[in-house]
Amino acid sequence: MDLPNRLAVRSSGDSQRLRLSMPRGHHCTLWVATTLLWVTAPAGAGEATDPTAPHRALTPLRFESVGADAIPRDVVSAIAQDRHGFLWVGTGDGLVRYDGYRFRPLERSTPDATRRSLGWVAVMCATADGRLWLAPESGGVALYDPRTEQVVDVPAWQDGEARPGVLAMLEADDGGLWVGTEGQGLLHLDAQGLRQPLAGAEALDNAHVQALAPDGQGGLWIGTWAGLWRYTPGAGGLTRVVAAARLGDEAIDLDRRAVHALLRTGDGRLWIGTRQGELLRVDASGESPARLVARNDALPGGTGAIRSMVEVDGELWVARDTGIDRRDLAEGALKARLQHDPRRPGGLAGNEIFAMLRDQAGAVWVGGPGGGLQRHDPRQRGIWVRGADTAAGSALSDPDVRSLLRLADGRLWAATRRGGVAILDASLQVRGTVRWPPGEAAPLVDAMAQDAQGAVWVAGSTQLVALDPQGQVRERQALPSPVRALLAGRDGNLWIATRNGLYRRPPAARASGSPLLRVALAPEAAWTDANGEAASAPGSEAARVLGGDVYALAEDEDGTLWVGTAQGLYWRPPGDDRLRPMRSPPDEGLASQAVIGLLVDRGGRLWVDTAVAGLHRLLARDGPVARFDRISLRLGQAGRPFGANLMQDGQGRIWTHMHLYDPAADRMQALTPADGVRFGTGWFGAYAQLGGDRLLFGGTKGLLVIDARQVDAASHVPPLRLAELRVDGQRTAAWRPGQPLTLPPSVRSVTAEAAALHYGDPRRVHYTWRLQGYETAWVQGGEGQRTASYGHLPPGRYTLQMRAADRAGPWQSEELNLAVHVLPAWWQTWWSRLLAVGLAGSAIWALVQWRTRRLRADQARLEALVRARTREIEATARALEQSSLTDPLTGLRNRRYLSQHLEPEVKLVERRIADRQQRGQPPLEGDDLIFFVIDIDHFKEINDRHGHAAGDAVLVDVARRLRAVFRESDHLVRWGGEEFLVVARGTSRREAAALAERVRQEIGGTPFDLGTGATLRRTCSVGFAAFPLAMAVPRALAWMDTVALADRALYVAKHSGRNGWIGLVDSRARDAGALQAQAGRSIAAWADDGDLVVSASMPAEAWRAAASFAGTPYSF
Repeated sequence: MDLPNRLAVRSSGDSQRLRLSMPRGHHCTLWVATTLLWVTAPAGAGEATDPTAPHRALTPLRFESVGADAIPRDVVSAIAQDRHGFLWVGTGDGLVRYDGYRFRPLERSTPDATRRSLGWVAVMCATADGRLWLAPESGGVALYDPRTEQVVDVPAWQDGEARPGVLAMLEADDGGLWVGTEGQGLLHLDAQGLRQPLAGAEALDNAHVQALAPDGQGGLWIGTWAGLWRYTPGAGGLTRVVAAARLGDEAIDLDRRAVHALLRTGDGRLWIGTRQGELLRVDASGESPARLVARNDALPGGTGAIRSMVEVDGELWVARDTGIDRRDLAEGALKARLQHDPRRPGGLAGNEIFAMLRDQAGAVWVGGPGGGLQRHDPRQRGIWVRGADTAAGSALSDPDVRSLLRLADGRLWAATRRGGVAILDASLQVRGTVRWPPGEAAPLVDAMAQDAQGAVWVAGSTQLVALDPQGQVRERQALPSPVRALLAGRDGNLWIATRNGLYRRPPAARASGSPLLRVALAPEAAWTDANGEAASAPGSEAARVLGGDVYALAEDEDGTLWVGTAQGLYWRPPGDDRLRPMRSPPDEGLASQAVIGLLVDRGGRLWVDTAVAGLHRLLARDGPVARFDRISLRLGQAGRPFGANLMQDGQGRIWTHMHLYDPAADRMQALTPADGVRFGTGWFGAYAQLGGDRLLFGGTKGLLVIDARQVDAASHVPPLRLAELRVDGQRTAAWRPGQPLTLPPSVRSVTAEAAALHYGDPRRVHYTWRLQGYETAWVQGGEGQRTASYGHLPPGRYTLQMRAADRAGPWQSEELNLAVHVLPAWWQTWWSRLLAVGLAGSAIWALVQWRTRRLRADQARLEALVRARTREIEATARALEQSSLTDPLTGLRNRRYLSQHLEPEVKLVERRIADRQQRGQPPLEGDDLIFFVIDIDHFKEINDRHGHAAGDAVLVDVARRLRAVFRESDHLVRWGGEEFLVVARGTSRREAAALAERVRQEIGGTPFDLGTGATLRRTCSVGFAAFPLAMAVPRALAWMDTVALADRALYVAKHSGRNGWIGLVDSRARDAGALQAQAGRSIAAWADDGDLVVSASMPAEAWRAAASFAGTPYSF
């Protein structure tokens, strides 16, 4: 080994992810490993054929320490990964499980506190059923069952029986376990942990079986302290492999070697590691002699004993007590040796390796005493850090690189924080420095550029210096402002971006010695800024030149210059030295104004990075108007820059030290320390490209190197698992995976803790969850939040759905579903609810019945009150009606009463007479109505002489006397003043004269009492008429016409001397018209024609004369 060629370099860090299934029967003899690394390359190995060899010499493998505070004393004795993806670590103090977030210790499930600890766990084997078999320090075998979450000793040994130390384990095809013991040989346990007879293996009864491996034919290889054996159950039994293995002239007897490690690789060959440090190989059949691949060439400080082996991407990794050998899998040739170097973080933490494991994602885990647990991802070799040189006086002993420039000849200039420029070759080894003139201190370099003539321009804090490719100073020029970027244009201009505008050095400036020219704005842009808003007035200094920070420069193939500033994006057309602002339609421009990064890719597309809204791509441009694709904003990655230092790899992907964007997949991925980005703080403008796929970025802790050909998006999607389940704050083992979680009604809370088994960088994982049946929206977990907790859930069936995704975007896990059944309390069951409904219904029914009775009683009382009140109202109404129809003085009816009640009786009389006429029958006696009009003679004298009260007394007495003459069925009406109208119903007209005489006598026969003790006599005059007057035409005259005729008869009686009566008894008229015409004549004339029958109390001569006098014609 050539020690001077051994290089120690800072590695790239975390992991890419690769799915690797662990086949049944995989070797489970697992010891552990540690943290820093030496990369020792054999002289000339692979350098002639591998195009990446020049820089791979500085490509270290990075191991990341895990669980430094969780593993007791940093001692790891064994490592295993179960079917679900959890990592199990055996320590000096027992067993722990790791889910990427925390280590959870497990102990035996026993009430005896002295037996709970498992002690030193030397061997573990995870089987296909999800269980974990392990060898505790007390001997024998213990078993962890995830269904019960308990660790128990298997019943292979009875109480009091000696339990042997277990050195190796291997899953058997029947679901049981092969066990290699110390002093009891090979054992076979069934799935329940009971020992099974092992025919044909008696030769190993007292042997020390250190290693086991499947042979691929149903049997197994057995490594013992006395050589190698092969066991075929049910066939050949046990066969001892006795062979002399040779390496050149050296030969060894395998049966005299202690076999410590066995590994059957994917090609079927068996690799054998011995305690003496030899590495041997047996072909797949096992019939050919073993081949000695490597002898013990251990470095000082160890025996070189081989402890463990794993297959890693075409390599065989061999763990010794002096480090790890990386060997070619085909022939076993040594490619590199990994060893601990305390000067280099990120390497092996110790040389003595007890255990090594390749996990399901392809990462390698190592562990040992004092080094703790470490992880290396083989797929992370594409991103690494070229760190500090250890050689004294090296230009990169302080690796803080502030600026980078790749020269045309392929060399790399790297300006550091200490000043000066280191010159590196393609393998990134320092080949020299740029030397400044004697007595002149090397400047702090802010930016560098090389022009077409080969001159290298270096911008310091105060001056711009031109050097030739050999580093000799050729020209100096003062700078007006600190520089951010330099760009050597195609037209010979040197463009200088400063903190106060953009400057130009024309090609002829060296010959003329002219100062730098400040770049002006074109006239059309002098009064508008990049967003079209009004700026300074034309003619002012601010309106003529571009001011403020200028961050980035880029140039198209056609010579168009792009300028990124704090105020937006500007451009300069070819041949014009003035800038123009780039404008965009609404929502199609740059989402942030500050442009900090520019790139024109191989296809001529412009890429723009902004300070807040991230990456943009130019879609189309029409003169000063451009449309952009807001990539970061569209992909949900806005809020921070893309990284400013934009470069394109050979696959067309866009890179910075912060992000990777793949246009073909339209996917953006953040780069984190888990990806190997561990070079401190990246410097703005410190980037260079070596070839198409080697990208370099300068940072405070070295050069970040990205070999884009070896970097691909993560293909391994970590499984999402339920890491812990707590009910009322206590871990529960009552739940079985795949079965619903049943919670009693007394449970107050349930908490589920998920873990996407992403061991590279769990901080990148974002969790969401919802309890279906309880909520509809997904709950977004904050950073590091992966616990879903719910309290006081109502009875029912729910499904807890949990998801995990990489915040950087490459993957999203499958959904984890946990069925939850919350049992109801007795008062929440269906029958109790039914009973409650029944009781409530009964109570409601009883209440309704009681209420109904009350309401009915109230209703009865109300109805009685209503009826009484109604009667009162009706009585009042009747009284009011009666008062409206009755004369208040005499108590007789009034005119209103007659108009309301007489018409039906008149119609009835007319109908009866008409009906009899139609039948040819004569009218009946008593079908008549007789209208009497009665007037008190000389009544006015009573009022005049005795007063109105006397007059009222007379009227009241007249009413009484009329009631005495007529029947109750007759209508007695005070017609007005001292006049009265009487309608005699059902009275024959032949009786009318007698009734009139009785009235005359009743009124005039007895004196009237005036109420004052005085009396007086008064007579009356009466006129009456029968209705109908002519039976032949009963409807010829209305009843009011008949009253008018009676009134005329009254006046005739008055004019005949009073105190008498006269009446119209009958008319012989046969025609209605003739009757109406006669009725308009005087009574005397009418009677003289013989058509009218008149009855009177005075002689005919007297009333005829009076009738002639009072016979004023009457119109009907």
